[in-house]
Amino acid sequence: RDALDALVRGQFGLITRRQLLDHGMTKGQVEWKLMSKRWASVHPGVYLTAPGRALADGLDRGGAGRRPPPSSRTRARATRSVAGAPGPRVEILVSHTRRVAAPEGLLVRRCCDLAGGVDPQAHPPRTSVEGTVLDLAPDGTADEAVALAAFACQQGLTWGERLLERLEQRSRQRWRALLRDALRDIGEGSQSAMEVRYVRGVERPHGQPPGRRQQPTGVGRRRHDVGYEEQRMIVELDGLAFHGSARARANDGRRDRGTLVERWVTLRTFWADVAVTRRSLAHEVGAALTGRGWGGAPRRRRRRGCVLRAGTKPA
Repeated sequence: RDALDALVRGQFGLITRRQLLDHGMTKGQVEWKLMSKRWASVHPGVYLTAPGRALADGLDRGGAGRRPPPSSRTRARATRSVAGAPGPRVEILVSHTRRVAAPEGLLVRRCCDLAGGVDPQAHPPRTSVEGTVLDLAPDGTADEAVALAAFACQQGLTWGERLLERLEQRSRQRWRALLRDALRDIGEGSQSAMEVRYVRGVERPHGQPPGRRQQPTGVGRRRHDVGYEEQRMIVELDGLAFHGSARARANDGRRDRGTLVERWVTLRTFWADVAVTRRSLAHEVGAALTGRGWGGAPRRRRRRGCVLRAGTKPA
């Protein structure tokens, strides 16, 4: 009994039918445990011995015994470590040298760098945050890939340098060049794909002064997306994820009034401004900065996508 209890603890409350029979339990004893609801079946021939507990890690591991770690998609869903983690199906990773028949409800993926992709400090074993982000990035658009990286950094799960280091270790990675550039901007404080777009498509290429990311204004604990301290101007980049509801818009309005009392003016922008009409947005931001004391002017550029034609200035 002591050996069986130790085995159950080592498997996070899980035990297989074969292991029970090997340790001397009869088929009748196993059936009684299940009928009396002292145990619960999580997969055919795999039982959870503490069904009243929320053992997400145990459930994710239920079909594969002790060794294989959950895949990136399963880790993201179970821990909510990445926005938009897909699907209820449990995935586990095994070494590319192994052949494992997947039980019903599980998906087994083979991995060439199993040791390198697993968080060495996590218990039970699971993919690292950096591996999770980079594994999920190819499944979506370029903006979604950047958003995953920014979200993980925003939540304090990792930081840009670690993601960049892991990225450089991969010989194949979709959106590699974009992620490499975006991670540098994320490291400077950009916390969403929209913020990265603003830096790379509006502010930087048109010669505007570099704004401060996550700008404090002294009004509560709120930090603002981009702040130009000398001009006391804020640019808020409102994505639907956090600003789409009526309550969120009301909170935004109260914050705008609070910062106005402290002589900060707020320009509130939206996804279409940054992704579609960034020329007009760059013109408007440049004009507002000039009106509040900025001595520069938007850079005159002949390249396609330039905000202003040569010889023009913001009103």
